Amino acid sequence: MPLMVREDPDAARYWRATVKVMRVAPGWLTQDSARQLTEYALLQARRDRLWAWLKANGETFESEFIHKDEDDREVLVKSRKRQPETTLLKETLIELRQLEVAMGLGSVYRSKVDLSGGADAQDDILED
Repeated sequence: MPLMVREDPDAARYWRATVKVMRVAPGWLTQDSARQLTEYALLQARRDRLWAWLKANGETFESEFIHKDEDDREVLVKSRKRQPETTLLKETLIELRQLEVAMGLGSVYRSKVDLSGGADAQDDILED
């Protein structure tokens, strides 16, 4: 397991769970999977943190600013805006979906993965 995953307990949990699933079919988990698996585990952990943050803080916030009208009077304008974290969550979910497709995670995507690549890789980087 790469250091960056090991240092993040949530990512490490996703790494171990995903490796367990992928080891079921010989040839699915290879040394080449390490980079994608690392990104997948880190993105899963990021998704969880973003959801928790949005749950605690809300998806929107109130913004205020002073605007001068046509008579040069100052007017307080209030508006609701989306938290930047909502955009980060959306981008994270898109990246996760792309990795799920590439890695064959999920029954719909698994049929597109070539599992004839040989035996399961047992290198240290894939060990949990």
